[in-house]
Amino acid sequence: MRSEFVERGRSAREQLPVPELSMGTIRRRAYDAKKHRVVLFSLCGVIALIILGVGAAYGQKVYEGVRLWLSGGKAAVTVSAFAMVRQPMASDVRDAAARASFPVIFPVGLPTGTRLNMMMFSPAEHPTAFTILYGGALPTSARFGISVFDSTTVSTDDTTMPGGTARPKPSEVYQWQVGSETVIASKAYISLEVVNRIKAAMLKSSAARSLALTETIARKVWLEQGALTLAAVAERDAPDGRGVVLDRQHIGWIPGFATRRQPMIDSRTVFLTKIPTVNGEPDYAKAVLRWPKSIVISAGGVRAIDAVLRYAGVHANCGCGVLFDQAQATTYSVSIISMSASHATETFTVDARTFAVSALLIR
Repeated sequence: MRSEFVERGRSAREQLPVPELSMGTIRRRAYDAKKHRVVLFSLCGVIALIILGVGAAYGQKVYEGVRLWLSGGKAAVTVSAFAMVRQPMASDVRDAAARASFPVIFPVGLPTGTRLNMMMFSPAEHPTAFTILYGGALPTSARFGISVFDSTTVSTDDTTMPGGTARPKPSEVYQWQVGSETVIASKAYISLEVVNRIKAAMLKSSAARSLALTETIARKVWLEQGALTLAAVAERDAPDGRGVVLDRQHIGWIPGFATRRQPMIDSRTVFLTKIPTVNGEPDYAKAVLRWPKSIVISAGGVRAIDAVLRYAGVHANCGCGVLFDQAQATTYSVSIISMSASHATETFTVDARTFAVSALLIR
């Protein structure tokens, strides 16, 4: 029920230190996911996800998250829980891989210019599988997804699948083995030629090597979806992984956060649990949602950004983004970057004690 989802959203929001993180954004993303989904059941895609584990039918092992069946070149999945990270950074990938139940060999040999768009894994604390969604530097770049599973959690016995409306719909996939993992890619969203290149590269790679290569195509800054056009500029100016890029929506939140002396909390990561299955597909609108309460920008950093916005006369409708970086313990760096093609940039420094603003660079 939509009303039930709204009430859950209000409840989840009340537990967060950032009241403005409303459920409206999540609902819009869920809707967009349906429009652009990448064959949910082939584990390729959607906001969705398909990632992982198998149930009690396989050697008494029980995994919270996903149950996967492979048979005759087709995959079927039931999804009950997963973690999702949008625009993942190298640290996000590294941390999740370190908790995995198997030595993860990530996809390599990807098309030139490929970047990570989303990472999904489950169970959140001890992943048995990952789904990575890829894209390129441009909106027109090809988008596709690849999933890797701990092979010990994969079943080929489709008689163990649930029945009725909970029975998952199968989808045609490419599948292959690399080390101790099973790899899945949807035939609907990636060509055999590309798959063969990726497969050959993965067979020659290792867990450590593939992780290192995956880190190079992850985001180098904390990035919100509304600021994607600023990614290249931000990564050039803050290449060390400390930078935080705010879109117009987040800029609009800054004055309120500063007044309440609140930090900014990570909104890229969300945990979905208790996902029901309706007509063979996961119903994400009725899932229980939880956000980690990790701080992206400290309360002091928020005040520094607010000071720059007031100093430069910048508002949420400015047609710009903000790049924040605490370069030193005593100062903050805040850049205003135009959303126009020129990406004109003004950079300021802010004293971490007095919050006095100084213009540093215009380009």
